[in-house]
Amino acid sequence: LMYTGLFESNTELKAVPMMVESYEAESDLCWVMTLKEGMKFHDGTPVTSEDVKASLEFTATFPTNVSFTQTVSKIEVVDERTFKLYTEVPSAKLIDDLAHRANSILPKALIDAGHDFNNEPVGSGPYKFVEWTLGDTVTFEAFDDYYDVENRAQIKNLIWKTVPEGSSRTIA
Repeated sequence: LMYTGLFESNTELKAVPMMVESYEAESDLCWVMTLKEGMKFHDGTPVTSEDVKASLEFTATFPTNVSFTQTVSKIEVVDERTFKLYTEVPSAKLIDDLAHRANSILPKALIDAGHDFNNEPVGSGPYKFVEWTLGDTVTFEAFDDYYDVENRAQIKNLIWKTVPEGSSRTIA
């Protein structure tokens, strides 16, 4: 709901572009990718290649994500919307790895500042975080600047309610 990656898995489990406008293999060990224009994070800042580089490097620091990040050996920023991903060996799973939720793109400035994304999520997905009441509710609102106009949130305000007891949940 709150985060977007370069790719995502569709209903046939094939990786399809989300934030990427174009991508091609420059060689067996290098992919060149260009971001879509006009994407923004929930804080209003534009999504850039620097954010992609910082996000993928940040994700690689978490041991639980290693199987989805180890393919990429180097990330080079070419310009604001273009970047190159390098691998040590040819990789048939690179695009699928990039579709994993662990590789969602975050704002570089917040990563650099040590922002707590668990308690104050900031992404570029169709919904933005509003409030979390532990054990009770999580509240989201539609992100009006979501770049994918066709898939913008249809529900303006969304509240997930926690109902821990089974019969109460059924009654609700």
